[in-house]
Order: sequence, then structure tokens, then C-alpha cells
Amino acid sequence: MLEVLLSILLACTTALSGCTPTAGSEVSVPILMYHHVTEEGGTYAVTPDKLRQDFEDLLDDGYTTVFFEDLVNYTEGEGALPAKPIVITFDDGYQSNYDWALPLLEELDMKAEISVVASALNDGRWTFDWEEARELEASGHVKLQSHTYDLHEYKEDGRVKRYGVLQAKGESAKAWEKVFRGDVQAVEDHFLKELGHAPLVYTYPYGALNRKTEKILKENGYKVTLTVEKGVNKIRVGKTGDLYEMYRIGADNYEGNIVELIETHR
Repeated sequence: MLEVLLSILLACTTALSGCTPTAGSEVSVPILMYHHVTEEGGTYAVTPDKLRQDFEDLLDDGYTTVFFEDLVNYTEGEGALPAKPIVITFDDGYQSNYDWALPLLEELDMKAEISVVASALNDGRWTFDWEEARELEASGHVKLQSHTYDLHEYKEDGRVKRYGVLQAKGESAKAWEKVFRGDVQAVEDHFLKELGHAPLVYTYPYGALNRKTEKILKENGYKVTLTVEKGVNKIRVGKTGDLYEMYRIGADNYEGNIVELIETHR
């Protein structure tokens, strides 16, 4: 009987970072960042074949995809993690995430988080729409998060009026805060209406943030914020602050082995 119990315990500690996490337990968590999926690829895109290769290489190396809520549960001492957890993220909410990424995630039984510019889902001109968003979440392989409601301005020449969510030139601090708080509220309102839940994660456009944005997001219930700073995260039981300003590794337009890319950022 003792041998059986020991074998079960060994299997558990091998497969998981800890069956019952204890205070101070630390886990390494890489987060990959993708955007568009296209046959042509591109600066902010990955081809379907390369995305498949990346996913298969991760599985072959022993990685297990998890959701951000799993990281939250771990830091709050309410859940264990696999031995090699990884989070896959897609930014913006491109239609290609629905068309290409979802079928692959289902086929390989993997998970991903998609941060959407919520206003764009209202008409779905370049993104999936809210009906497809519900399908994505219903699959069990995708969760949706916030990439602002309508503050992610992009121009190829970089000449944007506002850099991400930050204060615009000539804008007062009071006016900026009203804009930012209003955008945060608009995201929550649309998520609650269309998906039945508020977002848990805030993905900053361009990774642009400051102390004030972090304070406001925490006040609004966000438990995770994401940057574009490169690195591999360390999270600990009892340290929920580890989930703010998290690092990510850009995987778009990368031709090499994805596992080797992760290792270069440890």
C-alpha cells in the first residue's frame, strides 16, 4: 500500500508543479505573442504551416498550454500547474484567429488567449465578430481578453495621435483619465453583454503603460496585464503581483525553432 501511495505522489509531482502549491513555490511561465495568421506571413503574422510547427514543437518539448486564469489560481494558492506551462496569446482579434488558429488548437488539444480590440468586433470587418467570439470561447480552447475598446490606433509610419492608451500630446491628465476609464468601461460593458463575463487580462497596445494605468486596471478587477517586453515570467504562490506587467516573446515572422527562441529569453 505504501508503495502505491509513493508512486501516486511521484507521478503527481512529476506531472505538476505541485499538487497543493505552497507559499513561495515558483514556476517559470513563457508567454508567446502572435497576431495575424496568413499564407504570406509578414512582420506581424505567421503562416499556418509555421504555426502548426511551433505548436507541435512545444508539445514535443513537454509544454502544456494553460489559460491565464490557471496562473491566477496558482498565485492565489487554489490550483496547481503543469511542469512546463506556457500561455499562447494572439493580439487584436483577426479573423484568421478564428479561421486558422481555432481548428489547429482543437486538433492538437491546446489553449490560447485572444486579446481583442472590442469595438472592431461590432462589425467584424477585419476581426471575427461577437457571434464567432462566442464560438471561440464555447470551444473550450480559447478565452478572450481586452486589447482596449477603441484605443489601439495603428499606422505603418507610426504617426499616431495617441501611443496606445497613454496621454496624447496636449491632452490634460484629467481629460486622459476620463478617456482611459471610459474605454475600460466600454470593454467591460461589451464583454458582459456579448460573452457574459468581464475580461480578466489587459493587453497593452505597444506595451505602453504607466503606474496610473496599472492602478486603474486593478481598480476595475483586472488580475493580469501584458506588455511586449521580452522575457520568461516567474510566478509564485501568494504573489499575485507577479501577474502584472508580464513579459511576452514575439513569435510572429520567426523562422527558427520556437523552443530555442524561448530558451534564449530565460
